[in-house]
Amino acid sequence: MKAKFHILYVLMLFINLVSCNSNVNVEASTKPSDTITIGIKDVFLHKDPEFTLQVDSILNDSRCPIGAQCFWEGNAEVRFKLSSLNSKTVMFNLNTANIFRKDTIIEGIKFKLIELNNQPDIMGRNSYQSYRVKIYYSTLVR
Repeated sequence: MKAKFHILYVLMLFINLVSCNSNVNVEASTKPSDTITIGIKDVFLHKDPEFTLQVDSILNDSRCPIGAQCFWEGNAEVRFKLSSLNSKTVMFNLNTANIFRKDTIIEGIKFKLIELNNQPDIMGRNSYQSYRVKIYYSTLVR
């Protein structure tokens, strides 16, 4: 009975996440730790423990644009949406610059932002929708 509830919960959570955007890509895994790359609004589904991770948005990107010379690296801040069986949906932010938070632990799962692909362009030709986020997770943290 409990297994049926878990399957139903994950299915409902998945439908809820995907129904809002028809262009959502879904990647699934059971690995206890891994580095994944997902795009804006794409969904990563982990099966044990059950959770979904989504890149909600890029809050800002002040990294040095392609074609410019900068005196510091800048920072990009990425907002994530985490949903699991044990908690409500949690929004959290991670950054690319070392002087800001790059990792966190939520519900015993460690997340670390590794890289944000697509550098800003001095001519403004990049949109946040084309960005790809490389993030490390580990469910072994307890």
